[in-house]
Amino acid sequence: MFFKNRQEKFPEEFRIDSSDWDYQSILNLLNQEEESTSAVDVDMLKDVIFRIWRVNNRAETYNSNNNLKRVESLVKENDEFDDAESKYIIKNLKDSLRPVKFAGKQTKSILNAFEENGFQIKDHTHAKYNEGMALKVLVFETDENVTESIITETIKPSIYYDGQLILNGEVVVATPPKKDN
Repeated sequence: MFFKNRQEKFPEEFRIDSSDWDYQSILNLLNQEEESTSAVDVDMLKDVIFRIWRVNNRAETYNSNNNLKRVESLVKENDEFDDAESKYIIKNLKDSLRPVKFAGKQTKSILNAFEENGFQIKDHTHAKYNEGMALKVLVFETDENVTESIITETIKPSIYYDGQLILNGEVVVATPPKKDN
């Protein structure tokens, strides 16, 4: 009925003969497609979010640790290069970082879109650690510079959806040395 009424909107020469159509089969197929697309593979989604987070995390780390200012000053101070060569080298260095900066911005916007749609991606790095946390500790490292247990690295973030934990984070924890009694 839906298809027949829809065909009547078109001029007769453009209408499709509907005598052979099985409307119920078509409606059943459409309903099956709607049901299959609305079901989300949660494991696949957790994996996608984790991989995007990892790329973003690496891009941010690389961008913050690239020492470009130091390299620029070394190139400028080097007497072997004239001004044109120095500018050329520095421009190429900056250009080489563009893909990393672009990847960082894009992955950040994807993570923001997930967060706007009910997901929370929690990086635990630098947080205090206690035994009751819903985390998988991959390594406990003894560190003389800490006075309490601190998460030094997040290997996998915790992922929440609408406040419910859907992926336990994996971390590395630094602990103070044990005191001898």
